Order: sequence, then structure tokens, then C-alpha cells
Amino acid sequence: PGTLVLPGALYIDGMPFVRHDGLIGFWVYCLLTGVRTLVGALRKSELCKCGCRGWDSVFQILLTIAWSFEAAARGEHPRNRHDGSPWENDVGRSSIAGTELGFRVALVLVKCDLAEMCPSFGFPSVTSKVHPCPNCWEAGEGLRNLRTLSSLGNGRQKTLEDLMLACERCET
Repeated sequence: PGTLVLPGALYIDGMPFVRHDGLIGFWVYCLLTGVRTLVGALRKSELCKCGCRGWDSVFQILLTIAWSFEAAARGEHPRNRHDGSPWENDVGRSSIAGTELGFRVALVLVKCDLAEMCPSFGFPSVTSKVHPCPNCWEAGEGLRNLRTLSSLGNGRQKTLEDLMLACERCET
């Protein structure tokens, strides 16, 4: 009560910048003002090539953005670096660590198009024959069948347990 809470959003999109390469841009913005700030960019040709399809690179930026939003949700300047280590030689940041911002930020929207959602967040592609929908187990053909659409849902929904089992099966 009595604290200003601003609605925040994260926007991710790809941007071409040369003929055969592009960037993944990460913006944070306030939903009240619409002012966007670019907080990160990754060159697609320089993403991790270990077989993760670039997820290892994207994940590091998402961790840093999550760290920023967590501090903003508490309404204070971060007490430590994004990796948990102390500020050490950064006198400016260490002097304000833990002090009040005067407002809080609630992340209420993560926005991207479908072309960026699949590689950046690890969701299945719409061309997947098994289950292209990130929310349910409907096969590709079922998603195009309008008879299966319902306001109550579309097939069996994916759960956290489903995700954990899939991750366990892929672990080596």
C-alpha cells in the first residue's frame, strides 16, 4: 500500500542487419509510457553452437534481465551482481546497493512473435509434426482443425511435470 507499482514488459524480436545475419534484440519497456530501452542484443551468427540451437547464449541474457526485474519488483537497487558476487570495485553501485528506488515494477507481459518465440524460448516450431503448440499436446493437423477449438481449451494441456520428464529424457 502506498507504493507506486509500474507495469513492465519484455519484448524480444529478431532484426536483420546484413544479408546473411541478424540480431536478437531484447527491450524492456513501461506499459504506461511505452518508452522502450534496448537492454541486450545477440548476433545470430555468434550464438552458441554446442547443439542447443543458441539457447545457452539467450539464457544468459534472460537470467540478467530476470535479475533486474527481481530487484525492481522489490523496489530496490540490486545488492549483488547478477551472478551473486559482490560489487567489489564498483564503488558507484555498491554505495547504492539495497537502497529504495521509490517505485516497484511488475513484469506483466513478455512479448515476441512466433518466429522468435520458438528459438529464443525453446518452444517447438509450428512445423513440428509431433506437437507444435507450446500449450497443449495437439498434433500439427489438429491445430488447423477449427472443430477442435473451444473456449475450454484445446486438448490436454502441457504441465510442469511434462516439461521435467522431457528434460530428464534428454539428459546425457
